[in-house]
Amino acid sequence: MLLREWRVWAREQWENECLITDDAPEPVHDAREHMDGLLAALAGTDVATLDDDGLMGTVLALEDLQRHLDAVKATALGRLDRSGATEAAAGLGVKRWKAHRTHSSDTTVGRELKVARTLARFEAFAEALAAGVVSVDHVLALTAVCNDRITDALVAIEHQLVRFASSIVSASS
Repeated sequence: MLLREWRVWAREQWENECLITDDAPEPVHDAREHMDGLLAALAGTDVATLDDDGLMGTVLALEDLQRHLDAVKATALGRLDRSGATEAAAGLGVKRWKAHRTHSSDTTVGRELKVARTLARFEAFAEALAAGVVSVDHVLALTAVCNDRITDALVAIEHQLVRFASSIVSASS
């Protein structure tokens, strides 16, 4: 039983690698190559030796990187969600497909899809996340209050909401 499970896992990893290698666009390949260097640099950072300023700078730099990655991931996930490709290729909706292929929980992927679907409707928030001005938590807060009755009103004041959210970030920095 364990051997069969390992074989399934190994096949999925190989399929994931093939999708990345064969189908991801050139900029993603380039980023992935740079990621190896970035991971090596991060692994070489001994946080135990950093002073307080070094720790604060490290945490903020990593948060900035994460926000940029979150923005690209949300955009790609949103497009994948709207395409129906996972249903056609694997017979699974995007949430179940991604959770299965990445060994994530449905809850985690569901939250990512909420962010992706919200950013598809709120362009200023998408731009602000890509710029690192707001976080995924800000987008999730918007998602929590957004419904069909008030979406248009929220879109109308979206720029003010982004300014407010970014001022909270600035004030707490």
